[in-house]
Amino acid sequence: MRQVGGARVLRGNTRREFITTQVEPKVDTLLTSLIAALVAYGGNSRRSNPDEAIRIPGFDDLVATLTLLARITLPLETARGLSPEDGAHAVHCAMEAASHDTVRSLLSAISQYSPEEHELPQPYLLRLSENLIFEYLGAEFAAGALTPVIVGPTFDRLGEALVAAGKYSAANSAEHYSSLAKTWAMEKYREKLVTRFWLELPPREKSAALRGPDLWSVPVIAIRQALGNLADAGADAPRREARNIIPVSYTH
Repeated sequence: MRQVGGARVLRGNTRREFITTQVEPKVDTLLTSLIAALVAYGGNSRRSNPDEAIRIPGFDDLVATLTLLARITLPLETARGLSPEDGAHAVHCAMEAASHDTVRSLLSAISQYSPEEHELPQPYLLRLSENLIFEYLGAEFAAGALTPVIVGPTFDRLGEALVAAGKYSAANSAEHYSSLAKTWAMEKYREKLVTRFWLELPPREKSAALRGPDLWSVPVIAIRQALGNLADAGADAPRREARNIIPVSYTH
């Protein structure tokens, strides 16, 4: 048994059950309905080939997970006032086009980044989308598969996937996009996330990027932070590293 967002989920050989014996009122009921639908639809399903090696999620897998997440925001926004059961049914319908692996991937992400106290569905799903992207990009950067130059374009590609999946299909809808899609459509929002990525990057990886030829693609605020930290260290080695970075920055 595992705690997920204030509700207890049974794993293993369970039937399509979502145990809510102690669902705390501080967790939004639509969020508990969302988790229930995910568990019922794909959380307990078996892999089609149990002997097949587990594949590490790649870019396309992330896009599929983000697409599902964005599509889930649509019934959640229009489901205000619905009962938890009706909300879960609406979310379930939004998941029909997704594979069980994608559903399990989103359920795993919700388990890892669970809702906070009194957090509403839309702010939570926005935060979840950010965490999924940062987790992927951080791992790719650490593995050397992501270069500084393509950090920004990768954010844009993933953001466009969220925007496209967050569009209402009903012609008579007063809104064309979900609030999550509208947020990801904003260029300033994406730029802010790119800056945050560089500010939160581990010192070793950031230092390697700042000494490389792609320094020009790193936000200025991140360069200033790195140089300031090196200067504050007060040791000879960090100061030498700072001097090695500065000439490169001026040549670009």
